[in-house]
Formats: sequence, C-alpha cells, structure tokens
Amino acid sequence: MNREDKRLLKALEQFARCDAQSIAAWRRDWPEFFPHNFWKRGIKQVPEGVSMSGPGPELPLVPLWRGWQDVLVQAWRLRFPLRDLVRLLVSPVVQEAGDALSSMSEWPYQQAVLLLTREPWRARHCLLCGRPFAAEKGASKFCSSQCFAESRLNTKRRWWADQGSERRREQHSKGRKSA
Repeated sequence: MNREDKRLLKALEQFARCDAQSIAAWRRDWPEFFPHNFWKRGIKQVPEGVSMSGPGPELPLVPLWRGWQDVLVQAWRLRFPLRDLVRLLVSPVVQEAGDALSSMSEWPYQQAVLLLTREPWRARHCLLCGRPFAAEKGASKFCSSQCFAESRLNTKRRWWADQGSERRREQHSKGRKSA
C-alpha cells in the first residue's frame, strides 16, 4: 500500500471517530475529502425501530455528515456489504453531480472507502476500545500503541492474579530450602 492510500485510510478512520466537537478540526485537516455541499446538506434519518411503512413521524433534519458517518461505521463493522457501499459512494455526490456524471472524478472519500472494500481485512475494530481502525498488518488487533499497551498490562495483571500466589509460594519455598 502506498503512502497516499495510507493517508486516505487514516482520514477515513479519523472521520469515523469524530463527534460534534471534533468534526471542525477534522474538516480543517481534510478540506477536500468530501464535496463542498456535503457539509451544507441535511437528511432526515430514520431512527432505529421506527417504521416508515405508513404515515411516518416528522423526522428532524440531521447533518449529512452525521448520517453518512453512521452508515460508514455500520458498514465497517459488517465489512462493507454492497448495499452500504453504494450508499457511501453515491450519497455525498448525488446533488453535486447534476448532469456532469461523465466528467466527474473520484473524491478522496470514495478512494478511501474503495480501498477498504478492496482489502476488507483492513476494516477492524479495536479489541480494547472498540473504535474502527484501518489495519496496516494482518495481525493488528488494536487501534493504537496506547490500546495495545493497556491490553498487555491487563493481560499481565490477569495472569498475576491467577498465578501470582502460586509463584510467590514457589519462590518462598525455594528460599527456605537454600537457607
């Protein structure tokens, strides 16, 4: 994987983790990742458990980025099924395209999503904190060195809690035999 691909995956990973307070900083770091109108649009997002088969309730408008992020995180968890993949690739550019579909080039967010679908093993969730991350190696299980270190420490603590008294007893008995 080349440097630009890694950079795009890092941007997508960071976007998946953004909340209302951190999205502005993310946008400053990645101003051309999404089409410009992506940030101006809102959608009516159907909450889980709400049926839209009959006359539905009036739904509040939520920022498109928040709805798109929800689909991204869900797709990440399910390893990018086709239904979610199409929604992720098309929804931000539908109104941007107009009649210019033939002359459009891909946006960085589309490249990043496609990278994860081309190599779905990269789409992981941290075993410690549960946040999505793009794995650089097949054995990666943690999103950061901090999560790895905390998990390792927890493993050592569990081992010591299970084995510690027996080890101390062995060490104590060895000390008495030599004296």
